[in-house]
Amino acid sequence: MLNPFKIFNRLAWLAMLLFGGGTAAIVTVVVLATDGLGSGDLISLPTQPANTTAAPITPAPDVTLNEVVQKRPLLENVPLPSELSTEPSVVATNFGLAVLLAIVFGIISTTLNDLLRDEEETIRGWFRIPILRELTGLFKWAVGQNVQRGCLTLPIIVMIFALYGIIFAFLEDGMNIFTPEGTQLAIVMAMSVGLISLSGDVAQRQVARFWRNTARFGIYPANLLIAVVTTVFSRIFNLSPGIAFGTPGGADIEMDQQTRFREVVLAFTTLIVMVVLGGLGWAAAAGIRAAGDRTMSISQAEFAGPLAQLGLTIGLALFFVAVETSFFEMVPMGSTMGGKIIRWNPIIWGLAFIPVMFIFAHSLLNPDNDYLQAFEQTNVQVLTIMIAILAVITAVLWFYFKVLHRDSEPAPRPAYPQQQSPQAPRQQRPPQPQVPPPPVYGPPPARESRPAQNTYVPPPIIISDNVPPPIVISDEPKKPDPPKDDDETQSGQERRRRPPA
Repeated sequence: MLNPFKIFNRLAWLAMLLFGGGTAAIVTVVVLATDGLGSGDLISLPTQPANTTAAPITPAPDVTLNEVVQKRPLLENVPLPSELSTEPSVVATNFGLAVLLAIVFGIISTTLNDLLRDEEETIRGWFRIPILRELTGLFKWAVGQNVQRGCLTLPIIVMIFALYGIIFAFLEDGMNIFTPEGTQLAIVMAMSVGLISLSGDVAQRQVARFWRNTARFGIYPANLLIAVVTTVFSRIFNLSPGIAFGTPGGADIEMDQQTRFREVVLAFTTLIVMVVLGGLGWAAAAGIRAAGDRTMSISQAEFAGPLAQLGLTIGLALFFVAVETSFFEMVPMGSTMGGKIIRWNPIIWGLAFIPVMFIFAHSLLNPDNDYLQAFEQTNVQVLTIMIAILAVITAVLWFYFKVLHRDSEPAPRPAYPQQQSPQAPRQQRPPQPQVPPPPVYGPPPARESRPAQNTYVPPPIIISDNVPPPIVISDEPKKPDPPKDDDETQSGQERRRRPPA
């Protein structure tokens, strides 16, 4: 018998594939019609010599695609696989930095988690201040109900991702969103953020469906404020390529059993999906660069150059967003993936964090410098300052709760009553009539018993002819009586017949 749910599920997947294929076809037409969404202005083609009737016709020079296609300024410091440093000193520096940050983040996270667990009520009271309360509620607000009902799904998702793309496009110096180049970068960043964010959430929902748990997807527009703050921070401190971290939405899964273990499974699922997508984008960019060594005519370069430029930008942007999102999600703070994993097992978190941190450091944070020269880079200096500030905040909270707050706690009450300090006399009330207490019923008093005798008193000896002989109980067999003479027997019978005197 056919299952209606399976039929509906297959039709939904078919509709998604058709929609995706149609979208890809439309995007291809738009790219070809607009020279790669503005990539035609980013490529550098050699000028052809002007032909005159007097001068002989000279053939057009051949060029390679790599001479035509260049990286965008935002992604200029994002290396390709062939551009990674293989110097042992640089590799050792970045690996040591990854291990050091794993230890520092582990200590800070463990201390903060203990403080939050022990002093949860006090810290919650701090956020009940009017301004902080509204700000916290703003970040918790979501439009998950609208997405769940399906009434505003597509418009809300498109609008949120478009805003993320516009915000992160301003990471590039001299950005103008109203130019073709600026529009292309905004579209690429919106697509990269949306793909990295939605892919992890879709993977979580598939795992939840396997567990037969209810999963909902929500969009968090208030997180746009975090994207704005990180973008402004990157521009102020001249970070390259900058901070592109944002969580437009998330999957909310209802779990009724093995909550902590299943949260860890979902976290690793999301991490693996993000790393795979970032690696695919990186590999695609490397393939475009490897295919660009072949020579071609200028007319061919005019057609293939904008497409290659767009593909290179998309691949590097996917890698850039995936690496930074993985790093910030693995930082063990709050409800991040790293926070869930470290609460489950700190060793497993360390083994997962070190490779992510090494990739982040070796590709984006410090790709070329070793040892002390690494700390001369702005990226490393800013990260060091941020970790120092976080450590200071943790130390201040620990000192407040473990030293100052403990001394200010009231002492326990003693077992014996203490002398009360003189207080103001209270208002006297009129005397109330005394009510006799109710009678108390209890068991009757026990009779006085005589003390038991410790010595045995034998019964009195009575000598009389009317007393029957005593009954003797003994384990020894009874001996037969000796035979009596006839005279004694007769005299005994006479005595019984004689009346008593």
